[in-house]
Amino acid sequence: MNNETLGYFIGRVYLFLTQLGIDKDRLRFRQHLPNEMAHYAADCWDAEIECSYGWIECVGIADRSAYDLRAHSVCISIIIRTLLELLVGCSLWSKEWCISYF
Repeated sequence: MNNETLGYFIGRVYLFLTQLGIDKDRLRFRQHLPNEMAHYAADCWDAEIECSYGWIECVGIADRSAYDLRAHSVCISIIIRTLLELLVGCSLWSKEWCISYF
């Protein structure tokens, strides 16, 4: 398991599903293989329930690590740089200030 927080949420899903009445003997958690994981996931687990169709996934639990924060920070830095480039021509801003500030 990738981290403690992921383990906590797997436990919460287990409690939720068993409190709904899912038989503990027909419930399992399966970790994704590296070639099954989404591009954003550091670790991924499925809660699977055995039924007449075999084992089916009913809940997916993914550790997205800092993927969202990294993606947003890249986008926001592009937006900030673009806005500053537009403002450089204004008398209030200088290119040196923009470089030293960011």
